[in-house]
Amino acid sequence: SLAAQTLRPSQLIAVIADLESGPLMQEVAERHGLACTLVLPDQGMDAPRAFASGLSAAVEHTPPEGLIAFSDQDDLWDDDKLSTAVDEMRRRSVDAYSGNVEAFWADGRSRLINKAQPQRQWDFLFEAAGPGCTYVLSKRLFRDLQSLVRARQAEVEQVYLHDWLC
Repeated sequence: SLAAQTLRPSQLIAVIADLESGPLMQEVAERHGLACTLVLPDQGMDAPRAFASGLSAAVEHTPPEGLIAFSDQDDLWDDDKLSTAVDEMRRRSVDAYSGNVEAFWADGRSRLINKAQPQRQWDFLFEAAGPGCTYVLSKRLFRDLQSLVRARQAEVEQVYLHDWLC
């Protein structure tokens, strides 16, 4: 779904946490015409360490005015995910965007998780904007996030949840 974007990603940064999927990821990216930088660890990584490695690589490989979007290996994006995010970020002059997500199951069921409703009084404290796969961030905001992760590295390494920051 990354290759099918109406606004194609200029760079794909793939964090390979399992030590084995690097060649396959490179082959798939090349087959779809996506420039791909692999982040390969010396040893296997859990989700928080893979996320932190991805943060560092994204900052290093993103141009100053670039945008950064997250995707897990199991995410499927609508074809207009990036173009919608960029249009909304420009229209609203904001550094971050998150949209709705559709959950789906192997038996064919699906359900819209509506995260685009107006915020209520305390949502900014207790409600995530959406799963990690829906976020698009400016490099500036992303660097701030990276600084937070680095400053709290010990705590980050204790978290074992999928999409933990989101």
